[in-house]
Amino acid sequence: MGQMIKFFLGAWDLCGCLECNYENDVDGMLDFFDGESQFYPCFDPSLRQIVGKRFAIPKDP
Repeated sequence: MGQMIKFFLGAWDLCGCLECNYENDVDGMLDFFDGESQFYPCFDPSLRQIVGKRFAIPKDP
């Protein structure tokens, strides 16, 4: 799965596209795409986890 994600994100800059279109709107980013795959059922959750970690807004302690 890791290689599939690496290949996909290397072929298309999903995070760059989301950043340009949604700035700090993480919910909008997550609503924008569906990572659908018949062979990799964890593809969508994996992409969402990557996007969530990359664009997470730090919370005050």
